Amino acid sequence: MMKKPEITAEIQRLLSEASAADAADLFISPHISEELLFAATYEPGPAMWIVNRSDVFDETLAHLVSHPDRGIARRAGEKLQARRAPSVLLAEPEDRDPRSASEVPDFEVEEVLGHPRVALSSVMHFTYALKAEHRASAALSATRRILEYPPEWSSSDISRERLVDRISQMLVDDPSPLVRSYATRFPLLDAAVIAQGLSSEKNPTVKARLLQHPHSPLPSLLNVAEASLGGTDDAFVDIVVSLDARLPRDLRAKLLASDGTQRLPYLAELCHLYQI
Repeated sequence: MMKKPEITAEIQRLLSEASAADAADLFISPHISEELLFAATYEPGPAMWIVNRSDVFDETLAHLVSHPDRGIARRAGEKLQARRAPSVLLAEPEDRDPRSASEVPDFEVEEVLGHPRVALSSVMHFTYALKAEHRASAALSATRRILEYPPEWSSSDISRERLVDRISQMLVDDPSPLVRSYATRFPLLDAAVIAQGLSSEKNPTVKARLLQHPHSPLPSLLNVAEASLGGTDDAFVDIVVSLDARLPRDLRAKLLASDGTQRLPYLAELCHLYQI
């Protein structure tokens, strides 16, 4: 069996051959052990992509504050601090009238939703848009708004409960996998909604991203892992499962033993071996 330094070197080699953006997509989960996270991102590329993303979870940033690369650690700390005490100097959107959202032409929708302090009424309006790309942008906008500029719910134009209910509905019911994949990043999703989504989700990208959510329940992870014993059709799911530190060692061993019927992605195999 390979020793841990050899496994680490192989993980680093594989990630050096991938783009930093693709690697960041794998390692954005807060369920990865710091030891494995730091070993895999010893080069600052992927970790810097993670820390600079507007949809990175606070829980992931809390891990990166201890990253051995001091530049990454400093950036993660600054970002967490900014989220906890966001600047009030940023101008509000020019028009917070919820009626104006229905008058926005298609070519300006992304500009409206891209404002860091977009009115939540505008976000809500575009979650019902006919175009899937506009609904997806609205879900991303909701995530960024909650993470980067948390609203004062008592004075907000949309209540917390209403926004959470709508994004949860999109996650479970929207016909577009693109929209559902963006809804997975919404930080206020609760474990019950995530479990519901995982129980019915067929799209592997959406499924993997649900597993990466801070509130993804352990029983759902175990169900996905057990179901993959016969092999899956998607490397992303296999790798996300292998990276999750909550997975019991005996189940990792079963996944490695079942590797003869349908080969695990090499990175998933290495991540399992690293944690056994």
